[in-house]
Amino acid sequence: MHILEITPRPTEDEAAAIALALEELWPKPAAPQPEIAPDWRFASRWWNKRALG
Repeated sequence: MHILEITPRPTEDEAAAIALALEELWPKPAAPQPEIAPDWRFASRWWNKRALG
């Protein structure tokens, strides 16, 4: 990790607060979510002219 130079130099308490904020806000790795199939299906057939209108 690259350390940034902050000016004016933060106090010890400010530096600890900044480090804690970065740790809390940094994205955590997550397990991949299973792919969910859609609930609907296309019920019409191209050869069924009544379905086309």
